[in-house]
Amino acid sequence: MLKSLLFAVVLFVSLNSHCVSTQGEQITVAIDINFAPYSYLDNQGPPQGLIVDYWALWQQEHQIKVNIKLINGASEVDKSMLHSVDVFIPIALSK
Repeated sequence: MLKSLLFAVVLFVSLNSHCVSTQGEQITVAIDINFAPYSYLDNQGPPQGLIVDYWALWQQEHQIKVNIKLINGASEVDKSMLHSVDVFIPIALSK
C-alpha cells in the first residue's frame, strides 16, 4: 500500500516537473501535514517528512524555489486553493 502511494506521488511529480520548470523561478506545493512519516510538523514548527525532503532535493536539482503550503487534510481543499498552488499532493487512505 505505502509503496503504491509513494510510487503514485513520484509519478505525479515526474510528469508535472517538466511543465512546472518552465513556469517561473518558483513553485508552490501543497501537502497534508498529518501523514507522518511522509509529511508532518515537528515541535519546532517547520514541515518535516519524506515528501518535504523530496521537494528540497528537487529544488536543489532544478534550481527553482519550492514554497511548501501546508494543509490539514482534504477538508481544506477548495477551488481557490487549487488555483494558488502548482502541485497538489493529495493523500488518500483506503480501508
